[in-house]
Amino acid sequence: MRYYSNVAAASTVANAGGISTGTTNLVLSTSSGLPIQFPFTLRIDPDTANEELVSVTSGAGTVGTPYVVTRAFDGTSAKSHTVGAPVVHSGSAIDFRLPQEHMANVTPGGVHGLPTSSWYPRSYVYKSTDQGYNNDVTLNDDLQLRFTLIANEDYEVAFYVMATGLGGNIKTAWKVPSGTTGLKQVLGPAETQNNRDSALMRTGNHGFNTEIKYGLGSLGLYSGIQERAIVRVGATGGEIVFQHAQATSHADLTTVRTDSYMIVTRISI
Repeated sequence: MRYYSNVAAASTVANAGGISTGTTNLVLSTSSGLPIQFPFTLRIDPDTANEELVSVTSGAGTVGTPYVVTRAFDGTSAKSHTVGAPVVHSGSAIDFRLPQEHMANVTPGGVHGLPTSSWYPRSYVYKSTDQGYNNDVTLNDDLQLRFTLIANEDYEVAFYVMATGLGGNIKTAWKVPSGTTGLKQVLGPAETQNNRDSALMRTGNHGFNTEIKYGLGSLGLYSGIQERAIVRVGATGGEIVFQHAQATSHADLTTVRTDSYMIVTRISI
């Protein structure tokens, strides 16, 4: 951030003997109207071949308390200036460049002074293809409900699954990278239920790879299952994958349906 004034008086260099290229203390004939906060910009010998911009970082511009300045500011060159050289308060190219850099900055935590956690992304993974099986109690990796997690990061993960089936019902589990910690919260029809609209519900907290069995009420009417967790990834990154199979081997088709989805949000704990 830089500071500006619309009432700054024109001034001159008042250092005894002027200033050399290495001088960082600047005395002015007057500091009337100049900003009282730092930093701000001064032009010495403006509109001449000897022009130089300096950034004022502290001080009062007097003999006892001179301005402390950064020389050769904003791409100009340090030059010697004589006593009485004109000095004006001004903006410079940096005033236009910084907003453009700000708008172009997509680095998490790089803009607005907000912490990196404010810029963590949320990702949605949508299942666009049915995935079904029968006579199958071996967990299958979902072909689409999966996401790559970064090592040593934390995530909020939620699965919203639509499924159909009858005789075989369904069981689920999560595949996670080695060293990942946390517990998943589950919600869905209890295994003994076959009426999706009036069912006892299974709720609880379990390890990620614990197999959870749910009841399904129809080969055509969707039942809803929700599972979510705070997932803390260890030193090994990798995919988190939703897994499913029949709870009981049966000729009826168990299907995880299109429109199921997962939400993954990187968080800071």
